Amino acid sequence: MTPDPELIGGRERRAITIADYSPDWPARFAREQHTIRAALAARAVRVEHIGSTSVPGLAAKPIVDIQLGVPDVEDEPSYLPRLMTAGYLLRVREPEHRMLRFAGRSLAGQPGRTTRRSASGVRSAGVR
Repeated sequence: MTPDPELIGGRERRAITIADYSPDWPARFAREQHTIRAALAARAVRVEHIGSTSVPGLAAKPIVDIQLGVPDVEDEPSYLPRLMTAGYLLRVREPEHRMLRFAGRSLAGQPGRTTRRSASGVRSAGVR
């Protein structure tokens, strides 16, 4: 039996919006890819732009989704502290998968609330 995912920080209540395709999404991915590779170096075996924002011309939620492959997703000390230092927050922990999001910047007048510019799914390299 597979254990239930661990949700860190509780459920996020956010309005879901769909935006017209933005030519900025590939550039946002490139910036995040650079941040991830700078933080992890060779530990980042694979960094891919996935999901609807990776499809040119497609309307999507304006959140860039990234698939990150590391040698062993269960070996959190080898990658998680570096991603957290780079500004990512761990949100979900489950066997063979972690989900992080970039904290973003504070929203004016709403302490503790942040925009969400990207989300990263982390898996062991070779696992999809």
